[in-house]
Amino acid sequence: MTSPEESLVSPKRFISPALVALLAFIALLAGPVAGSAQAATPPVKGAIGGLYYGNSAARSTLGQPVSGEIGGPNGAVYQEFANGRIYWSPKTPAMWVRNGGVHEYYKGRGAVASEFGMPMTPVTSYSQGTNGWYLKTYNPNTRAWHWITWSNEAGAVPVKTTGAIGSYWESHLSQLGYPLSVEACNGPICSQKFSRGQVTWSSAAGTHVVKNGFNAYYDRQGGVGGVLGGATVEESPLTAGGAQQTFLGADGARRTTIWHPRQGRVVLMKSDGAIYSLWRQLGAENSGLGYPTSSEISGLPSGGVYEDFDGGKIYWSPATGTQPIQWGPIFDEWARNGYERGSWGYPTSPSWQVNGTWNQNFQGGRASQAPNGTVTWTPRGANDDADLDKAMDQLASDDGFGSSGSALSQVFSGSTSAQYRRYPGGVVVTTAQYGPVAMDNHVFELWRSNAGPEGLPRSAKLTYGKVYTTFEKNALAYFPERGDLVMRTDTALSSGDSFIIGDSQTAKGGYNSWVVAGIRQAGYRTNAVYAMGGIGFTGDFSGVGYGTYRAGVVDNFWQLPAGDPSVVYIGGSGNDQWVYNNPAVIADIHTTLKKIKQAYPNSKIVMACPITKRTPDHNDRNALAALELQAAREEGVRTVDTRYWITDFHVENLLSDGIHMTPAGDAALAPHMRDAFAAATR
Repeated sequence: MTSPEESLVSPKRFISPALVALLAFIALLAGPVAGSAQAATPPVKGAIGGLYYGNSAARSTLGQPVSGEIGGPNGAVYQEFANGRIYWSPKTPAMWVRNGGVHEYYKGRGAVASEFGMPMTPVTSYSQGTNGWYLKTYNPNTRAWHWITWSNEAGAVPVKTTGAIGSYWESHLSQLGYPLSVEACNGPICSQKFSRGQVTWSSAAGTHVVKNGFNAYYDRQGGVGGVLGGATVEESPLTAGGAQQTFLGADGARRTTIWHPRQGRVVLMKSDGAIYSLWRQLGAENSGLGYPTSSEISGLPSGGVYEDFDGGKIYWSPATGTQPIQWGPIFDEWARNGYERGSWGYPTSPSWQVNGTWNQNFQGGRASQAPNGTVTWTPRGANDDADLDKAMDQLASDDGFGSSGSALSQVFSGSTSAQYRRYPGGVVVTTAQYGPVAMDNHVFELWRSNAGPEGLPRSAKLTYGKVYTTFEKNALAYFPERGDLVMRTDTALSSGDSFIIGDSQTAKGGYNSWVVAGIRQAGYRTNAVYAMGGIGFTGDFSGVGYGTYRAGVVDNFWQLPAGDPSVVYIGGSGNDQWVYNNPAVIADIHTTLKKIKQAYPNSKIVMACPITKRTPDHNDRNALAALELQAAREEGVRTVDTRYWITDFHVENLLSDGIHMTPAGDAALAPHMRDAFAAATR
């Protein structure tokens, strides 16, 4: 006996023509409804089906399928569901994405055909000061990763996490918060805003964060398209709650923002300007001038400018150079006489004290302030120049320069002006504070171009035909036999000493950095260290114009210590990775090492490479390190190979920022540096 279901469909059973006609009529009426019901449940198969049926969260969130698979570029497919999609490609796994602001942004930009490529995560919630969401994507063709984020404040915002800015944000989410804008660029400088600051990047300075008051000021100045450009360093603290941060504009000019703690506002200074340079030389906010209270103000006679400070002003003019004048009786009297427009003119020196009396020179004469505050004005005398000429000629004759000098000329020494006369064998410089002082021509030219580090010349002596000039801050002499360099004679080195040149790996820990401590543990004195964060053979990202290794050594921008140390150490720098020009870096290494060998012919020369990890993100750094070691060996220089030390000596958890050591890291690495350095100097 057959079942009722079989009797309706079995070809063996007879169905009357009347019944067939009735069924056809019913089907005609009901056909479209039946067809729609069948289309509403298309099949879900393959990798998409595996995810859909194997992931209860995906299935319950997405609901029923509403389409079959839809093809995209490069074999990618997706399938529509009531509340989202599932995506798959031959190079990426199946991934479900629910509908919402993030998904709408992704679809609106072209979904799988866009720069974002394929979804790699579901839409996931995260809290960064808001109830936000994100979707991670990967483009197999460009190998670019993105986050598409959503917040109540900004809506949907993408972040390219394979870029410098995005990768920094991804590793500092808690510090920076959620994105507020897409990445914007102005030539070689880019930035992106986040809820707790913004990140800037440039090929010259790398990636840095701008936050707090500096962030608001940066925006007011036009952001990446304004005069500031991109940050070159992180914000750093100053005294009493102040702070500073330096920027590099698209015009190539460096500018420093200063946070005034009492006024609660930002003041902009020109980092490359004479006023900023003098303020730094005098002690910056810790000097009598204190914090700046204005940016540079122009429109003064003869092209002069000035800036205001808590404790006074700094003036600059083409004729008088850069001079400070502090609040007090001399300033008050100068103001009553019309400032720089009056008979006194611009200041030509800082103030100095003799037996309780403060003095300051001006174009028109000298102001003297007695202990009781009374100010006496002495106009410039007609015989002053003649008496000075005689004194300078006599000194030149005594030091073997010859007795016939050039006309008296003006020279500017950072914080004051000076006068000089050239002679066949050298130069005599005179200042109100110290009178005439002799200098070798090379010393004079170096001092005149960058007088701040030395201060004013105080005295000189002639020894075995060489003039040794003592300045307020150091002493210099010219050594033609040592690479034609002007060198410091107040820190002359000898057997048992080391001379160390390095970047932040040396500078951050100071005397206890793993570099300095390791060399000291190897048995050398370590009193001569030239190191600064952000510098290398070719790159200077210090933000303070410290100079590259090449400029410091070859161009004599630094004054190297004279003498014969037992060893000279040069630390290879990872900062040169950001120059993005390895051939230029290698050329500068060769030039620098050649000059060091000339400067220290009796010393052992040792060079290390940048310290690195055995991780993919250090591939470029490791490649540069290998090239640096090769260049050193080609110059016949001993080497210390510090590649992979972070990984091999297990100090990954002793890093302060991913590459620099904590004090514990310095202590852990120092013995390894000791052993490697001792082996290199045997």
